[in-house]
Amino acid sequence: MPSNKSNKIPNPVAPLDLGEFETKLSVRELRIEDFDSIIELQQRCFPGMAPWGRDQIESQLRHFPEGQFCVVYDGQIVALTCPPITSPFFMRVIS
Repeated sequence: MPSNKSNKIPNPVAPLDLGEFETKLSVRELRIEDFDSIIELQQRCFPGMAPWGRDQIESQLRHFPEGQFCVVYDGQIVALTCPPITSPFFMRVIS
């Protein structure tokens, strides 16, 4: 067996900057300014179904703002949740 004088195996791979592979996601409450993005996402996820109207989104935000969330990736809403009711269980889960 050949001997390796330094007893070290050379690393053929340069160190990686893992930051370039990290996903930049954020979660925040929905705002009425998100209306166009909400409708676009609803149409993509549920083709053939009528998206919510502006009045429905406004009602959700007015009556249950703490339950309306979205996930933002690279400045674009990529997921959202708009549950229509509050419940003690749901409030425990999100707290």
